Amino acid sequence: MTYITNLFKNTDLKIAMHTNKSIQKILMHNKQLTNKTDKYTQSGVYKLTCPDCNKAYVEQTGRNFLAWFNEHKATFRTNSQNSNFAKHLIERTHFFGPIQDTMQILQCQNKGAYLNTIERYYIYAEFT
Repeated sequence: MTYITNLFKNTDLKIAMHTNKSIQKILMHNKQLTNKTDKYTQSGVYKLTCPDCNKAYVEQTGRNFLAWFNEHKATFRTNSQNSNFAKHLIERTHFFGPIQDTMQILQCQNKGAYLNTIERYYIYAEFT
């Protein structure tokens, strides 16, 4: 861009750059939920929301959402410290709700560096 700008530096033309692609559009284009009945069998980024105080926890998983939800639930039942979400519920004696009320799938994506970027985007978007 600076090369082109420098070419027109001594003219009356002003160079401007505009793109239609935002970071959100680039990140969100990939995998959308195609079938609502099997959405919990996919992997990606999800949000867990406390049913009592609405505090949220955003995380990624390379495994399917249902398996990961059940691990959070098992951590809650066994009073373990392996899940920050379960730890929040235990410390505040809050209720662990059903998957459809507690887990929101933000985006489906296979495990990898791209998933890390998507997770960071949602954490930033959710908590800023």
